[in-house]
Amino acid sequence: MTTGSSGTTSEPMGATRPADRPSHRVIGQLLRAGCTPKEALNLYAVSVGLRPVATGWRAAEIERLRFLRHLVETGRLAS
Repeated sequence: MTTGSSGTTSEPMGATRPADRPSHRVIGQLLRAGCTPKEALNLYAVSVGLRPVATGWRAAEIERLRFLRHLVETGRLAS
């Protein structure tokens, strides 16, 4: 990320801060609602079509699987 002369910041195209991603907003809402991190991540995983796991998910794992699913669905990656 760079700062221009006008004081604005520019990020690489497609780059978002973690808090700006929809997944992090949903997970944050679940945490504020009283879920444990493991529960929140498992609930989010279920909401995007993944199964809950006993050890819990990491947000990066869920996002990576969503990305790979998108590549397969659009024909960019063979399954």
